[in-house]
Amino acid sequence: ATLPPVPSVLTFLVEQTGLDAQEAYATFNMGAGFAVFVPQKDIKNTLAIAKAYTIKAYDVGRVEKGDKQVIIEPINVTYASSSLQVRE
Repeated sequence: ATLPPVPSVLTFLVEQTGLDAQEAYATFNMGAGFAVFVPQKDIKNTLAIAKAYTIKAYDVGRVEKGDKQVIIEPINVTYASSSLQVRE
């Protein structure tokens, strides 16, 4: 899994506010945009189509059976199901 690059404006905001990685990704999504879930067999084709249309796309992970949670392995952050709600 690879995280998309963090835009410099978000890096600046995180530095100025002192947010840790967990809060920064929860608050700003750190420039990740939105997610598209495709079967494993379609990842390469999906990335190729995105590239053909000059859309930046990344293979950032996988869906697995188990507890509902989001784990961002490269930065060692886990969001439990109770925190996966739309923020006000």
